[in-house]
Amino acid sequence: MNNFKNRSVSTRKTKFESSCSEQEFIVPLVGNEIEAKIRFYCENQLIKTLLDIGCGSKRFKSLFEKYGVEYFSFEVNDDGTIDYVGKINKPLATDLLEKVPYDFWRPTVYTFSYFAEKHGLKVKESHQLGSFWDMFGTLLASTNTFRIKNDKVTLKNKIINKVIVFLFNVLNKNLKDRYLHDNFDVNCYLYLSNLIVLSK
Repeated sequence: MNNFKNRSVSTRKTKFESSCSEQEFIVPLVGNEIEAKIRFYCENQLIKTLLDIGCGSKRFKSLFEKYGVEYFSFEVNDDGTIDYVGKINKPLATDLLEKVPYDFWRPTVYTFSYFAEKHGLKVKESHQLGSFWDMFGTLLASTNTFRIKNDKVTLKNKIINKVIVFLFNVLNKNLKDRYLHDNFDVNCYLYLSNLIVLSK
């Protein structure tokens, strides 16, 4: 551990804020859940020394140190090299799969369980994150514009288009304000993401 240099590159935001509209629902959802898990494991004194792999701007450093955890950070340097890391008690790696450049498939909880077991890891926790409203909000946020086809511009279609745009804006605002989340339940099997906690 003495050979380790504490270095980081600012690639991770310090707050759970999205960088684009499509991430407005998933970023705070996953970020808050990760922070809640960190608090749980620290409060139960399950972590003493930790290496934050892919730490970015060390978003979680102050939280770990608040609980007396010895915190080390690990990040790829600007020139593409990495610092040497010695033996560590607990490694932490969060939201790193999103950095994979080519996304050919989205793993399910069963996929994570399969590969975890294959590589000697145990699934300590597995949770579905987000509701129908989070999924629906992400879908709407991914929709840029509504417009009438060039050869279909009629008075009727202009009126319908204005109604659709108005409803879209109303829905979007109520989703961002979480009004629909707080007041309406939807019986639906759809959700937004998975949170998996793995350990050796």
